[in-house]
Amino acid sequence: MPPGFGGGILAALLAAAMSSIDSGVKKVLALSTDKASSPINLYGATKLTADKLFITGNHYAAAYPTRFSVVRYGNVMDSRGSVIPFFRKL
Repeated sequence: MPPGFGGGILAALLAAAMSSIDSGVKKVLALSTDKASSPINLYGATKLTADKLFITGNHYAAAYPTRFSVVRYGNVMDSRGSVIPFFRKL
């Protein structure tokens, strides 16, 4: 663990990324929520931040086969930021 990453969410995400890389895991998937797509409150903003931090794992894994991805699901139909209206237009 790099110096300065003593604890908290950032340290946990970095530890998970480093463990995945060290173990030779090829694909790491995080589940997110549709609230992260266009956040209007702290809940959505923290989800979006977590998504971005998770994807940053690809920077650390550039020389390795490990890839980090985030999948968002629509948990509340037709709520602000929901993907359901998008799919209805298709």
